[in-house]
Amino acid sequence: MANLIEDCHKRIKNFSAVINVNPNGTIAYKNRAKEYENCSVYETDEQKSEKYFHKAIKDYSAVIKKDFNNPDNYVSRAEAYLNRLKTEKDEKKSEDYFKKAIEDYTSAIKKDAENAERYNTRALTYDEWRMKLETDREKIALYCSKSIEDYTKVIEKYEADVSKYDAEQFMLRYQNRAYAYFQLAGVTEDEQKAQEYFEKAIEDLTTGIEKVPEYYVGYWKRADLYRTWSDIIRNKDKEKAKEYLQKALDDLTTSINEGKSEQCNYNDYLYRALVYSAMAFDEEETDSAKSEDYLEKALSDYSTVVEKTSGYADFCAYRAGAYYDLAKNFEKTNTDKAKEFFQKAVDDWNNYEAQFPSEQGFSSERKEYAENFLKSK
Repeated sequence: MANLIEDCHKRIKNFSAVINVNPNGTIAYKNRAKEYENCSVYETDEQKSEKYFHKAIKDYSAVIKKDFNNPDNYVSRAEAYLNRLKTEKDEKKSEDYFKKAIEDYTSAIKKDAENAERYNTRALTYDEWRMKLETDREKIALYCSKSIEDYTKVIEKYEADVSKYDAEQFMLRYQNRAYAYFQLAGVTEDEQKAQEYFEKAIEDLTTGIEKVPEYYVGYWKRADLYRTWSDIIRNKDKEKAKEYLQKALDDLTTSINEGKSEQCNYNDYLYRALVYSAMAFDEEETDSAKSEDYLEKALSDYSTVVEKTSGYADFCAYRAGAYYDLAKNFEKTNTDKAKEFFQKAVDDWNNYEAQFPSEQGFSSERKEYAENFLKSK
């Protein structure tokens, strides 16, 4: 890191010399600001790092003062604030950097209001900050709404001049707005409004799929929303929850059958296994045969995931849970099958613990139950 900082200092010295010769120019200020930013990243001493950052901001501000009608200058300073925000540990400073970045993106929009990407960048900034809020429902709702407003502007501008943008750009903007709607649904206490926001999210993902039908990742993204919302409303509306699980299943099966991406397919099988497991749980008390069928399908998909990820331990743990649930189904009716599935569950949990020794005791109660059953038979 020391060598990198030394190299930055050399370039800073050169740009400073240019500034001394031509103090009214902006290019040298921009370049020096970028080097100060680099020093801020490379520097391990927090106080020195912060000083470099503020020097970068000072140079970006000088550029804006000299060329205040150029929207890109505001964007450069906003990006510097965002880059600092990513590593800032102080919550108050982080929020201050976020707000200043938003102010700069807003200034860029005022200077270049017809540029759809200006709104998109500000929306993405709201998204990024929202992810840091975690439990502040009021602020999450506020920034969800602001993201939705900006993505709506982007989509309107795309629709007004379709020739400028390709279908994938359309799809991504609808997808981003969908996630803002979905998170807004999750923090909205009014159940009717929450349901409306969820439906808007689904509508946007559906439009995205229609824009790029061959982009099969869109199907599992929509399926994940169906599955998650099903879980949220299960205790209040079991039939609706089941309906959403079926829609999730349909989407994932479409993606598996039609999709070409190996990464997408691995995710699809995992998500479909989770859906089958949820469906098995729903049928556990009313239709044991159907529940067993769903568990076996979940196991099949989990095994595909394990195979595709070369036995990655996390997915072995998922599969262990399915083996355990299936064994419990047979515990009183078929001892041999119960033993078979309990043993497979224990084997998968042992595999998980072997790969992650620090996680010893993961699912200890279920594992202990399975081991005791095996010892007693």
